[in-house]
Amino acid sequence: MAARFGHPDTDQLLAEAERAHAAAPAPGGDLQLAMACAASASGAGHVSRAGRILREVDAGEPAARTQAVFLRVDRIANQLSLGQFADARTALTTVTTEIETLGVVAQPLLTALDCVAHLAVGEFSEAEALARLALKGSGDALPDEARVSLLATVVEVLLRRGELAVARALLTSEKPALDWPDNMQWFRLGCAVAGDPEPDRHAALIRATIDMTDRSLAQLLLVPHHGPRLVRAALLLGDKPRAEMLASGLKRVAGKTNIRLWRGVAHHVDGLVTGDPAALRTAVARLRTTSARPALADALFDLARSPRLPAREALTALEKCGALYVRLGANGDEDRARQISREISDSGRSRAQPTRNGVEALTPAEARVAELLARGATKQQAARDLFISFHTVDTHLRAIYTKLGVRSRVALALVWDARKKDATTE
Repeated sequence: MAARFGHPDTDQLLAEAERAHAAAPAPGGDLQLAMACAASASGAGHVSRAGRILREVDAGEPAARTQAVFLRVDRIANQLSLGQFADARTALTTVTTEIETLGVVAQPLLTALDCVAHLAVGEFSEAEALARLALKGSGDALPDEARVSLLATVVEVLLRRGELAVARALLTSEKPALDWPDNMQWFRLGCAVAGDPEPDRHAALIRATIDMTDRSLAQLLLVPHHGPRLVRAALLLGDKPRAEMLASGLKRVAGKTNIRLWRGVAHHVDGLVTGDPAALRTAVARLRTTSARPALADALFDLARSPRLPAREALTALEKCGALYVRLGANGDEDRARQISREISDSGRSRAQPTRNGVEALTPAEARVAELLARGATKQQAARDLFISFHTVDTHLRAIYTKLGVRSRVALALVWDARKKDATTE
């Protein structure tokens, strides 16, 4: 439980549990310890490591059978976190056919995960129908965490469709806990309301949800588009420190997993925080190769809204994200994209920036790389500190050399040092 809820003493508790189990093995203890270690790894963003731990567990031992259903749930959650959506759906189908063997306690957990799997790939109607059916059929028998998760699914889909009043009405009787650890079960609802065009209506829950990720990233990684939506909501609330904290966490995940899905998400949140359209373009390129269609549509939307993007490119991005939103049934999101498109077209102004030279021509991402390299960092160290790949650093460095008219790290350091002196003189 400590590992799942991000308790600060998790590592110490795990070490004590491992020593105790070694001294006096308990039935099923190996399985429980493995699941705890996997939960700790997921919370820190090491989803690949968590997957390896869960795959190596022998759930066939008689003593482990009572925990087998929870192992199955954790394995499916891990597949979702790795972007293995088809595998997760197959596993969900298989587990559902075995529900009587596994026990009815598993049903709410599996239904909530099934909704998450639908949301991640943009099957919004299916997710909503499944959640509503479970909410209606289970009545008061649903555990609180499952009920809130299912409600979050319905609210998110309603907001995507533009049915704002209906979604907000569903929340009127809810009293989310905002303090840890009770707030953890409200996490999914916080992600859902982050999609409200007026996030100030839910400011306390959104801030509490972002704070939860500082303890554990595990729940955030189930649905790729939830991270960028929370970052965007924090920025709309004027809370840049929280936006930066969450973006930093997602970039760490990208560095640890090294898969296109999370690299795309990392570039997306970086572009939101820095306002760098180049990061958002990279996010779109990465996410286009995945099946996380809502994440791609949202990245296109945020790219189009970047004030430093030329009007023509913005209109093209809005056209693409609008068409994708329509296919997903996200008519509310499509309406917002169309409204921004009209505003750009009606203004008749070009959003292209005047030509700049030298240091001023560097993008925010390039400037961060230049700063580190000018101070003596290696490209590997810069990649680690900025949570980007070595290849990305190398690409930025070539652009930096071209814009500054230099050919070496020494020349870059001289230019950067002169820049700082000029700023001090001014």
